[in-house]
Amino acid sequence: SDIRHPTSDIRHPTSDIRHPTSDIRHPTSDIHLKLQMKIVPSIFESYKIRSSEVHANGLITIPAIGNYLQEIAGDSAQQLGFSIEQLLEKNITWVLTRLKIQLDDYPHWRETIQVETWPSGYDRMVATRDFRIWNSKKQCVGKATSIWMLLDLNTRRPVNVESVLAEFAKENPDRALIIHREDRLDAVENPTEQKFFNVRYGDLDLNNHVNNVHFMEWVLEAVPAEVREKKHLESIDIQFRAECFYGDRIESQAEFISENKIRHFLKRESDQKEVARAETVWK
Repeated sequence: SDIRHPTSDIRHPTSDIRHPTSDIRHPTSDIHLKLQMKIVPSIFESYKIRSSEVHANGLITIPAIGNYLQEIAGDSAQQLGFSIEQLLEKNITWVLTRLKIQLDDYPHWRETIQVETWPSGYDRMVATRDFRIWNSKKQCVGKATSIWMLLDLNTRRPVNVESVLAEFAKENPDRALIIHREDRLDAVENPTEQKFFNVRYGDLDLNNHVNNVHFMEWVLEAVPAEVREKKHLESIDIQFRAECFYGDRIESQAEFISENKIRHFLKRESDQKEVARAETVWK
C-alpha cells in the first residue's frame, strides 16, 4: 500500500517505514501504521445536574457520576461499532469488572458539566476506558478509569477482546487514571458496619443483572452517617466479582483501615459468594 504520513513523504511498504532522507524510524508509526491501528479521539457529552442527583448539601452524588460514565461509555462504543446492542447480535456483551473514580471538587445542582471519555487500551482479555469530568468553568474536577471484559452469553465465559477491538490501538498515551496490576483490593477482615439489601426488579440492566451503579450505592450505604455528613468522598475504587440477580439478598460490610480510608465487601446471603469489594477515601 502507499500510506503517506500527513507531514512527510513516508512510504509504508510491507515491513519497514523509512524517512525519505534517513534511515530513522518514525517514533509513533512503526506500530500504529504498520498494524493499521488507530487511536480513538475523545467524545464529550453535557449533563445538567438534576435535583434527584444531589445530596442534601446540593452536591452531586457518586452514583449519579457513575450513571453519566455508563451513559457516555455506551454512546462512545456505539459510535465505534461495539456497543452492547451491537454485540448482542453476536451473543456477547461487555461486563464492567473494575471502576475507579476520583473527584477533586463536586459540581452542584443545576450546574451543567461535561464528561469526556475515550478507549484507553486493551490486551487479550480486558479493555480499558478512561474519563474526565469538567465543571461549568471548564476545570477538570474528576477523573476515572474502568476495566472491561467481553462475556459469552451462552457459556458465561470471557471472550478475547481483540475479536472486536483489533482495528484500534492497544495503547493510548492519554490516561486519566491508571490501575496497575499490583493494585489489588483486599477483603474486609473485621467489619464494623453492615447493611442488607434486596435486589429489586428496577435494579436490573440490559444484561438482566444488577446495574453496576447499585453496587456503588450498596457500598456507600455501609459508611457511617457521621462520615458522610462531615466529609466528602475523594475516591472510590470498586471491583465487580460476580453478578447479582432479581431476588438476591446482599450484605454490605465496611471496616476502617485508617481515619480516611474504608474497605468494603459485598456478598450474596444465599451462598455467601463475594460479589464486589471496594475501597473509599474520604476527606
